[in-house]
Amino acid sequence: MKYKTLDRLLKHEGYKSMWYFGRSTYKHVPCGPWISYTFSNGETLYYGDALARAPVECKWPIVQWLKQTIKGVRPKQCIAIKIGSIVEGSDAEVEARTLSFPLDMTDFWLVVEEINGEASILWEEANVMQ
Repeated sequence: MKYKTLDRLLKHEGYKSMWYFGRSTYKHVPCGPWISYTFSNGETLYYGDALARAPVECKWPIVQWLKQTIKGVRPKQCIAIKIGSIVEGSDAEVEARTLSFPLDMTDFWLVVEEINGEASILWEEANVMQ
């Protein structure tokens, strides 16, 4: 399915926040890819950032919502998602890929699998004794 905005993606795919989307991807893919969000005002937000948890995963949801609004990092303002991965046990990392909105989830998962494949190869190079 293709989504015009991150807001629609989160709602339709059942994620409560940007954090849930990023965390779910991290936990369910072997290489543990990270996700960051790029917004129309040039701001970038890593999925683990406290503002990515708003409004559902914070003590004061209205305060976090206001901070998102003031900083310009509301899901409706997201223009791209960046995906990358570090490689455990080495100094290597997989080069990040950027996907812009409108975003097709099939393309998203293909990029995630590509990153996972590259991370697996780099991990074996760094950690498997030859």
